[in-house]
Amino acid sequence: MEEEQKETTTNTAETKSDTKKLLMIAVPLVIVVIIIAGIVFTRKSAVEEVQEAKTGTTEGNSNVQTTATPANVNYKDGSYTAEGDYVTHVGQKHISVKITLKKNIITEASVTNEADDAMSVKYQDKFISGYKALVIGKDINGVHLSAVSGSSLTPNGFNAALATIEAQAKM
Repeated sequence: MEEEQKETTTNTAETKSDTKKLLMIAVPLVIVVIIIAGIVFTRKSAVEEVQEAKTGTTEGNSNVQTTATPANVNYKDGSYTAEGDYVTHVGQKHISVKITLKKNIITEASVTNEADDAMSVKYQDKFISGYKALVIGKDINGVHLSAVSGSSLTPNGFNAALATIEAQAKM
């Protein structure tokens, strides 16, 4: 009888030990699965948002979103210059934008890099390297840049300057 008790006690101890080992493996595994599921879900949501935002976009790594504008908005032909401000993690930044319009179409555009720190210079230069293809030949009413050549904040300055130019050029 004493032997049976020892064997039962040993079996119970082994079962508890096995259960602990199983839990030590299962709990981290469940946590990893939950984390991966969260990443997949978040990534899928982000991809869906980008796809929804691409209505009216161009190909490549640059996005142009068209905005609804009032019908029959016309602008005076001519060249216009405006400063565009935007905010980064290191403070407010500026770019200078010059646009030439002919019958509401942007026929020429130039942007001057006015950054005062290395990172902002880099991103303004990236923006400047790719924005022209997205605005030249386009109706000013439909141009709204969201990301250009890897620069996602500089377009905010461009859009602000463009809004000022639209106000200057309104008939």
